[in-house]
Amino acid sequence: MRTQLLCTFTNNRTLSKTVDRIIDAYDILYNKMFVLKNENDTRELMCTYNIDATGRVEIFPETISLHRKKQTNTLYTINALNETIKTCNNGVLDTTFQVDWENYRNCIMVTNEDGLRRIDTSVKEIIHIKVKRWYLYIVNYLRRESMIKLKRLLMEIDDEKIIKYKDKDGKPGEMKAGSAKTMQTDHPAKIAWDKMQDSDGGDDKKDDSQKVSFDRTAGDDAKKAEPKDPKNDKGQKVVDGNITIGDGDKTEEVDVEAIANALDLPGIDAKTLAKKFESGDAGIEADENGRISFEFNDDKLGYVSAEIEDDGTFDFDASDLAIDEDDKEYLEDSLRDTLDYYHDQFKPEDDDGDDEDMDEGMIKLKDLLR
Repeated sequence: MRTQLLCTFTNNRTLSKTVDRIIDAYDILYNKMFVLKNENDTRELMCTYNIDATGRVEIFPETISLHRKKQTNTLYTINALNETIKTCNNGVLDTTFQVDWENYRNCIMVTNEDGLRRIDTSVKEIIHIKVKRWYLYIVNYLRRESMIKLKRLLMEIDDEKIIKYKDKDGKPGEMKAGSAKTMQTDHPAKIAWDKMQDSDGGDDKKDDSQKVSFDRTAGDDAKKAEPKDPKNDKGQKVVDGNITIGDGDKTEEVDVEAIANALDLPGIDAKTLAKKFESGDAGIEADENGRISFEFNDDKLGYVSAEIEDDGTFDFDASDLAIDEDDKEYLEDSLRDTLDYYHDQFKPEDDDGDDEDMDEGMIKLKDLLR
């Protein structure tokens, strides 16, 4: 086996998506990926990892091959090493020249059109690949299953409703929905209940005001509702670059610059975003159960909102935002990661859920997360 050290350049906005794509593209050795940050520009990140380079290897976009000086944790390309030697040796390339690696501790040495470039680095995080794979699988599974169960719960037929059906001999029959749904799958009453359930209750004359909608509008109020003004008239005070969210005994400081980096929208830096928070054109809120919501509005860019519910469900709306679809995907991942951090800070410590209503597979998956 021939190992190869690779480095993929990314940023805060695209990190999550980049890591997922790297894991899909390569069999990563040693079960680790190091995420480094540029000490002079913390928005620039580098993912470093080893792969088996036996045979033909297709290099991932924005990726270079590196060598490493273990004693000083220096990563470098061969071209950068040659340029370093010439810099230290009066412009002469002498392959026997001994570089003083202590002068290049904890950095990446590369070259570009301007010549030698030094990137001073520190470790932002270490990703354990097997854990990450399980995490992605579990999160996607739980998200899918929770939404299915939630929809079934909201749309389930009232147990007192009368289910009409015909038996195998064609004779009409009636049964309460609570009993019909417990029948064997081939029982006519159960078949009729399933059909009614699939048609969202089956009562075409049901008043719209009694329906529950996933877009959070219902009845006559929805028909009369005016488009929401995303501007928060209260505004939020920014002190030393931070906003305080929560109330009572539980509060957290939110770094406005971190939110600006997560948004990574053109023309929206920390200073501009701070003004929007104070004017009410942006807002971030938290409650004691872990619900975190964020809104942003700009006359030119448009409106975006993101929210993590008490149970961890993530909602995102950037339909009115004037950026391309790929950037919207990256923004969604970035805001999810950012809000998820604050969700973890606010959710109740004993919020482990109720295993009684979970099937065996869900319980096993949940146990893996503990």
